[in-house]
Amino acid sequence: MRKVRFKIYREEIFGKIGKFFGMQDIVIEDPLFDEKFIIKGNNEEKIKGLLLDENIKDLIELQPNISFEIKDDEGWFGQQFSEGVDILYFQSVGVIKETKLLKGLFYLFSTTLERLVQIDSAYENDPNIKLK
Repeated sequence: MRKVRFKIYREEIFGKIGKFFGMQDIVIEDPLFDEKFIIKGNNEEKIKGLLLDENIKDLIELQPNISFEIKDDEGWFGQQFSEGVDILYFQSVGVIKETKLLKGLFYLFSTTLERLVQIDSAYENDPNIKLK
C-alpha cells in the first residue's frame, strides 16, 4: 500500500499566483471547494476518494484558517516518528477559542481517519473509533 500524502489549505493571493505558474492543485470536480482550496498530494485518485465525503469538505470549510495534511518524518533534521507512523496535522493562525471550531476539528480528524481506512490508505483494519 503506497502511503497517501496530501495538504489542503485556503487559496490566497500567493496560491492564485502559484496556480498561474503551474503549481500543483488537484481538482476534485467540486467547483465551490476547488475555488476556495488548494490541494496537493501524491495520489490524486485517493485524495479525490477522500474528499467524496461531504462531511470532510464541510468540516474543512468550517475552519477560517486551515492547513490540513498528512505528514511523515521530514528527513535528517525533521521530527522522527516510529516506523510506519504518519500524522494527520492541522495548523491554524492564532488561537482557536470557539467551541464550534474546536469540535469541528475533532470531527474533521475522526472523519478523515475513518475515510482513510475506507479508501485503503490508512490502518489495515478499521479501529471502529467513534466520537460521541
